Amino acid sequence: HQTQNTVFESMAAIKGSSFNLAEPGQPAERLPGLAVTADFFPRRGVQPILGRYFDASKDQPGQDGVIVLSYDLWQQRFGGATDILDRPVRINGATVTVIGVMPESFMDLQLWGNVTAWKPMAFSDEERSNRGTNYLRVIARLKPGVSIDQAQVAMSGLAAQLAIAYPDNNAQNSLRLVDLGESTQDGIGRGVTWMVMGLAGFVLLIACANLANLQFARNTARSREQAIRAALGASRSQLINQVLTESMLLSLLGGALGLVIALWSNDIIGRQFVWGDQIGLNIPIDLRVLGFTLVTSVVTGIIFGILPAWMASRADVNETLKQGSRGSTTGRSHHRLRHTLIVIEVALALTLLAGAGFFLRGLDQVLHRELGWKTESILIASINLRGDNYKADHASTDFYDRLSERLVALPGVEHVAISSSLPIWGFDSSTNIVAEGKPEPAKGQAPLAQLAMVRPGFFATFDIPLLQGRDFDSTDHKDTPEVVIINEAMAHALWPGEDAVGKRIGDPTPFMDEPAIVVGIVGNLRPASIGKPDTHFQMFFPIAQHPINYAAIALRTTVAPESMTRQLRETIAELDPDQAAYRINTLDNTIEQSLASIGTAAWVLLSFALLGVLLAAIGIYGVIANSVAQRTNEIGIRLALGSQVSGIFKLILGNGLRLTSIGILFGLGGAYGLARLLRAISPDIAGANLGITIAVTLLLLLVSIVACYLPARRATKVNPIEALRAE
Repeated sequence: HQTQNTVFESMAAIKGSSFNLAEPGQPAERLPGLAVTADFFPRRGVQPILGRYFDASKDQPGQDGVIVLSYDLWQQRFGGATDILDRPVRINGATVTVIGVMPESFMDLQLWGNVTAWKPMAFSDEERSNRGTNYLRVIARLKPGVSIDQAQVAMSGLAAQLAIAYPDNNAQNSLRLVDLGESTQDGIGRGVTWMVMGLAGFVLLIACANLANLQFARNTARSREQAIRAALGASRSQLINQVLTESMLLSLLGGALGLVIALWSNDIIGRQFVWGDQIGLNIPIDLRVLGFTLVTSVVTGIIFGILPAWMASRADVNETLKQGSRGSTTGRSHHRLRHTLIVIEVALALTLLAGAGFFLRGLDQVLHRELGWKTESILIASINLRGDNYKADHASTDFYDRLSERLVALPGVEHVAISSSLPIWGFDSSTNIVAEGKPEPAKGQAPLAQLAMVRPGFFATFDIPLLQGRDFDSTDHKDTPEVVIINEAMAHALWPGEDAVGKRIGDPTPFMDEPAIVVGIVGNLRPASIGKPDTHFQMFFPIAQHPINYAAIALRTTVAPESMTRQLRETIAELDPDQAAYRINTLDNTIEQSLASIGTAAWVLLSFALLGVLLAAIGIYGVIANSVAQRTNEIGIRLALGSQVSGIFKLILGNGLRLTSIGILFGLGGAYGLARLLRAISPDIAGANLGITIAVTLLLLLVSIVACYLPARRATKVNPIEALRAE
């Protein structure tokens, strides 16, 4: 579409790729990389630290034997050698030339993942004319003055034109523009991030309410001082400025302390995040963070300081001075404001606690739900067969046959699976389907099914139950009719009440050469990660009939699966030293790492919740304690007139619990809203239930009782004689 572009200054296409690097005397190593068009590097505006990047002359078939290295690969694999330029290296079974090294700053885990090298895209004529695949990502720079909304209108118009010109391939496709920063997260990650940020704001509001109450208490104690200042000629703005200055100082000191804590905690939190193959994320404290902290500190100081300052400035000078000898009192509006702040604190704290409980319960459900397949005692790896040896039809199938035979013969290996993808994240590919004996769906309305190409042994390796029919075997090959195994949900949906075995499934796209015969039905597989549908239509085809060059390998073992890593690498090297296994890990570890970032967000949320509860408890204690101090004379008179100590205790405790109860009622509404938000972000992590709501409510109520008990007990110790003497 680049020739029809009217809204972009430049465009570049990229796709994830992997390169097998094999050097004499060293095992082959898989390099995660990108295939990019020649416009990619100039668009990023970063120059190599050595050499150059490729131009359009190298972005052509037959001229693309060059590669650009990342800084990390240059240092780790080539020792930072300055003579690396023009050095030939063996990549994907062919010799290519190193022409440049990019600076360390060019790495961006969020945008590209752990990229170690870049090579030309070099579209062939066939690839340029093929409209049946949509595997490219495109990055583009808008022309000056063009907004992303205007560009979206132009691209939607272009997509509509393509749908008319090429209905078979483009009728159901469109073009969607996303800001580059937003493209680094999926909907779930983005929703969780904003939710955690919002709940962090709740903690900030609780802290603001606490500090506002502190300022109210200090201003009450200093009311005579403020009155004297006003009597001597201080203006209202001067009185407000004094209190606001104190608030701002407290806020800025708190912001500075927060930065110190952030410097300490960022490494701990960053180590828990996973980006593609890379474990850990650098979370720098840069100028943007410093600026945000400064602005937040200033705004926070204004939020918790402005109302107490305004209330202090409007006090009646004459009344305050008259009361000076007896101690100042405060009006009902003052008390209502302070009590309202406590109610808000309790409501926000309950919302935080409930949200953390819902999130953690949802994560626990994901980790322990029934998947329909087994994850224990399995070692997984990936392999991408590169080189001229695997361009011939079914050459890769022969390699997988030999690899499987050798692996299953290893001591400690029970089953071997080789497939196009694993059920961890849901299957990567999908296609439209047409069921035999059913009405032909309207163009573009055929149901979608996930698909995977597998070798015999796949279902046994993952302990997937075969409900009807048979598994694939050696009789299913390129010269026999196409066969398919489908999942139970698909069988019931397409042929309800019928036996699906023996039926045929066609495909309106070129994936299947002919309708495939259903030879078996297996149970539904649920992905181990979140955000994927649980009972999506699933189809499995034999690799022998649909060859693939990229494959996932899984070994079910009778020994510790990680102990088979060396044997797996050696077996592949014996078959072809140019090929490399990568992403070698146990299946359980892989699943745990895939959920690590969500788990980190859950524990951060729980930390926010506990901090919010602590701040709310401090706020309740402060208000009740300050109320007891102000009512010392009243309490002394009540005791002198015969009130029981237990009555005084219940009075003070009751005041605090009344505020807590009102806050809990509002907090339950907030918890309900947060539960709905979690369900909208991802049903998998929406763990709301009545038990958690009751538990967190009782916890908050218990904390509030403790916070109210101490000042209530202090009230019972008031000496009536001392109180009356002071009066």
